[in-house]
Amino acid sequence: MPRARRRVYRTNSVFWGVGICVVGLAGCVAVVVLPGRGQVVGWIFGPCFAVLAWRQWNLGAHVGERGVKLVSYLLSTRVPWRDIDRFEVRPWYRYPCIGHLVKCNGRALPITGIGASRRHRGAAQAVVDELNDALRERRLATEPPSYLARPAA
Repeated sequence: MPRARRRVYRTNSVFWGVGICVVGLAGCVAVVVLPGRGQVVGWIFGPCFAVLAWRQWNLGAHVGERGVKLVSYLLSTRVPWRDIDRFEVRPWYRYPCIGHLVKCNGRALPITGIGASRRHRGAAQAVVDELNDALRERRLATEPPSYLARPAA
C-alpha cells in the first residue's frame, strides 16, 4: 500500500491563522496578568483563542489508509477512497479559490485548510495536484489495470 508523500494537506494561510490566534491568546494572558476589571475579558476570550488556534492548526485534508478526513473549524468528515472522484479548486461562497473533494456522485465538499486568493491560486492548485497524485497512486495500488479486467459475459 503506497503512502502519500505527506499526511496533512493544507496551504500556508492556515499557519497565518494560527499566528493570529496565538497573538490574541498572548494578549488575553497579558490582560489576565494585569489587575483590574479587564481580567474578565482575558478569562473569557483566552480559552476561545486557544481552542481556535488548535482547530486552525488541524485544518486541512488528512490522508489515511482508509480515506481522507476533511477537518474544518467545527466538524470533520471522513470520505473513503472508493467514494472520491477527484480534487479540484473552485469558488466557495465569497472565497475565490478553495480546494474541494468531489465525490463520485458529483457532490463537492470544501476543504477548509486549502485556500488562496485569485492572485495566489497556484498555491492552492499545487496542494490539490498533490492530493490528486495521492489518489492516483492509491487507485493504481488497489485496482487492477483495465487491460487485466475480464470482459462481461
